Amino acid sequence: MTRPNKGRGTPKSRKADSVTTKLFDNLTTRSNVFAIWVTVGFFEVVDDSTRPVKLGQEIDRAEGRHHRHRMFAIVDRTNLQLVATTSQSEVQIPPHRSAASVSVIPGNMSGSTTTGRPWSIQVGSLLTVDSGANQETVRVIATTPTSFTAVFTRPHPSGFGIVVRGNPGPRPRYNPAGDPEVVPYYSIIK
Repeated sequence: MTRPNKGRGTPKSRKADSVTTKLFDNLTTRSNVFAIWVTVGFFEVVDDSTRPVKLGQEIDRAEGRHHRHRMFAIVDRTNLQLVATTSQSEVQIPPHRSAASVSVIPGNMSGSTTTGRPWSIQVGSLLTVDSGANQETVRVIATTPTSFTAVFTRPHPSGFGIVVRGNPGPRPRYNPAGDPEVVPYYSIIK
């Protein structure tokens, strides 16, 4: 004897629903691109002996002359970089192969970022090499004091760019206009 379906669809459609549920349970809408809207108001400080300070009325609000500054920006944190250097050697892929393990001599194997954070190219590091249509991301599989080895799928001429991605930390006097890779759009609105 079969049980009634009770509006759940056919057994085949229930199986499809189960596969869809499993699929969507493993997907996310997370992104490294953000839209940021900032509004700044000016308030008088009532008590600066406490932390955080206690604020009073907004300046000139009672007279209807208060000023607020607004800013809108799009931030793409996938393009944050710890450091950029260039290669001192080229990468050649043999014609009969789709990839090759190649040793590269970079301008620097380690150092400090502009914010003082130390960095180094080490086994497991992900590096973005070259630019434009020839850009690729490679994982370092071996290092020496002066070179690293990675599997490349494209040839690169000597002098190609090498970028170590990551968050360098807070930058003093950061100017978004000088960083179009990370802040491709911003506007200050009166």
